[in-house]
Amino acid sequence: MIGQGTWGGLGAGLALGLASAASAQHVPWYPGEEVKISAGLEAVRDWSRSHLTTNLMKQGRAWGSPTDPWEGQANIVLDANGWPTQDAGVILVCCQPNNQGLEGVYQISFECSTLPEIRLIATLGTIQNVSRDPNTGIVTAEYVWPQNWEQLMLGFFGTDPDGPGGLPGGIRNLKVIRPGADESDPWDPLFREHVSRFDMLRFMDTNIINGSTISQWSERTQQNDPSWRIKTGVPYEDAIQLCNDVDADYYVCLPHRADDEYVRQLARLVRDNLEPGLNVYVEYSNEVWNLIYRQGRDVRDWAVAEVGAGPTLLTDQNATDSTTWRWRWYARRTMEIANIFSQEFGPGALNSRVRVVLAGQAARDEQYLNMLRWIERNYGNPQQYFWALGIAPYNYAWHVDNWENVTVDDYLNELRASSVANGSIAYYDNSLLMERYAAYSAWYGLAPFVSYEAGPDTRGSRYTTIKQQVHGDPRMRALCNDYVDMLHAKGGGAVVWAIAGAGSWLGENGAYHLTESMLDQNTPKILALDDSKVRPRAAINGGQPVPGTLDGRRHVQRNEQTWQSGVASPTILQGDFIEYLIRSDEQVTMPVSVEATMWEDAGSITLAVNGTTFGDVQLARTTSEVGGNEFRTFGRASVTFPRGYSTLRIISNRPEGFRIRSIFAGCDDIDFNNDGVEFDPQDIDAFLSVFSEGPCVPETATCNDIDFNNDGSVFDPADIDSFLSVFSEGPCL
Repeated sequence: MIGQGTWGGLGAGLALGLASAASAQHVPWYPGEEVKISAGLEAVRDWSRSHLTTNLMKQGRAWGSPTDPWEGQANIVLDANGWPTQDAGVILVCCQPNNQGLEGVYQISFECSTLPEIRLIATLGTIQNVSRDPNTGIVTAEYVWPQNWEQLMLGFFGTDPDGPGGLPGGIRNLKVIRPGADESDPWDPLFREHVSRFDMLRFMDTNIINGSTISQWSERTQQNDPSWRIKTGVPYEDAIQLCNDVDADYYVCLPHRADDEYVRQLARLVRDNLEPGLNVYVEYSNEVWNLIYRQGRDVRDWAVAEVGAGPTLLTDQNATDSTTWRWRWYARRTMEIANIFSQEFGPGALNSRVRVVLAGQAARDEQYLNMLRWIERNYGNPQQYFWALGIAPYNYAWHVDNWENVTVDDYLNELRASSVANGSIAYYDNSLLMERYAAYSAWYGLAPFVSYEAGPDTRGSRYTTIKQQVHGDPRMRALCNDYVDMLHAKGGGAVVWAIAGAGSWLGENGAYHLTESMLDQNTPKILALDDSKVRPRAAINGGQPVPGTLDGRRHVQRNEQTWQSGVASPTILQGDFIEYLIRSDEQVTMPVSVEATMWEDAGSITLAVNGTTFGDVQLARTTSEVGGNEFRTFGRASVTFPRGYSTLRIISNRPEGFRIRSIFAGCDDIDFNNDGVEFDPQDIDAFLSVFSEGPCVPETATCNDIDFNNDGSVFDPADIDSFLSVFSEGPCL
């Protein structure tokens, strides 16, 4: 061996020529999708503080008594279009606190066979300038809403139910238009301005998806329906137009009972009306996994009935539980919807402009894996049908409700880094859930997972005043920013904030809105979302980096509590595989070796990344003991890892199995003496010293092994070449 001093001097001299070397940085965004900061829109309701519609009638309740409209519709006769044929009353606005900006002059118009009396019912203000055009039968009036008033209820009297001259009684086509608004525009200008900040709008609540009973296209809400509180809520045409106007992608949820013709007609409507530069995200219903909702129970019952009628693919691999059946039923129906949209939009649209989301319960990653593998076995690669997985990773700390003498700081601290395992930012940041969703997405070639509902969630009946302060606290801005960064760093794509618009933060379910008044557009949550649109996307930080040495124990399906207690991976048998989430700053092709123990004379493993097979690595016996701990390095196979996240799958080709301690992807880390300093000349001295059978430098440090390029050969000059190449920011050799 050459003396230590000779190599040490060469190393120090070479380091001077490499003084400009700098460590590589992670890519600033995950490939595959733009950063999308989005929001869900709430249902149209009279008590909503978001004030979605220009025409208050669209948010009005059912017709009731002209003197007591809150009594409901029981005794009011309606015509075929839903208008009263007699004197009637209606609640248009209710339960509004002060300072909501509702004061002003509202324009009223409707058709009537007479000039009726318009009364304010339990309402302050003034009705003025009432008149009727005898040629058109249109009555016009104005309502002057006083400052800081909370509600508007109207009663119509003397509408002449006998209808003189054969004209019908009652009123028709009532419009109550907000001050200064254009009645031809269905969306309130302030609401439109508010949602214009978002890249995508989700219309789940707006289309009354939860508990829907709609199945036929003819049953949907029409634009001229009196109210948008029934059927499918806001008409699809107006939802699409809003997306066009604010340049936002359209996220539509379909009623779970919608038949194929409904799906086809909706696909055509979107295709023909959504601006070409915008995308449509498609989800089958909402949270079908949740048996609280009608859609969950219906799908369960349909799946059970299908199994009872048999045979069916729902029982593939001898599945016997109804939970698995309904997950698969949901996945298949989502696939069928994807196929219909693909047929209507044409070749190349699916997974480009048409983006179908396969959603589930965020806490149950096994649901997604079950659905994906079932689709793969029976219908082909899930990427043919699905754009992305959908999860709802709310930021919550519900356990704080059980504490005594709770403060604002308690909630903010627990939302950031919880003292128990729950939905804090730190919990997700360290959770296997996110790693698995990134790994499943990468293996099947899906886009980064969609957070279909997101944001801080402080639900619960205790400490509501404290919670109201939490959402208005300036520190909420940084909390929300860090939360969004965490989702992106873990492989997430679009983040859909739970509810756009305004609502009270005081109450059991007061967490979800962005502001308490549409006049206040500078709340911490709104400012955070505006920040997210201009800040660089957070660097990815999950999985294990390449080039580098991967811990064989740290596979995707490991036990979160016990995985570090062993020395190697579980035993992998014939046809089984083990997967690892990998991250890379750039696309790289490098040799991969495996440090394994095996108790057979010969065998091999197959290496694959994101569904692509790259080659085999031959193994040999290392021990006669089944499950023994004598390890050797085997390899090499050339493997390409794409930029961003990828999933490395190691597939067993042997019946008796083997275990993996390490996977060497490319060269080792250049911090050879493990002092935490990279591109450090001392690492060169240390490497060359150990190579020449000398001590580590410094002697108190622990140096790595000298097989730097992990080819299984030690005291190999190629390791020196590789080390110096990587140190100078060159490739692994």
